[in-house]
Amino acid sequence: MWLALFLQAVPAGPQASATAAQFLTEEKIACARQFYNVNALDYDTRIQSFPGNQLAQWFRFEPVVFFEAEAGVSQEVQVSLAKG
Repeated sequence: MWLALFLQAVPAGPQASATAAQFLTEEKIACARQFYNVNALDYDTRIQSFPGNQLAQWFRFEPVVFFEAEAGVSQEVQVSLAKG
């Protein structure tokens, strides 16, 4: 549904396809980041709860850090499809 609304708001043409591709790429990155963070939270919970904490102590499992993008990463990227 969100994709259909996005494509209706974007004018047709080569720049539109680049914008749509960039939007879809950003969505994939956001989904991958969310997947990692959910699994990191699950892992941290398991190594801090009984009986997983016993195994975690024996094998020296360490908590993982959530993924956070750097401040400069969210800048807008300019895409040019001009030949030459």
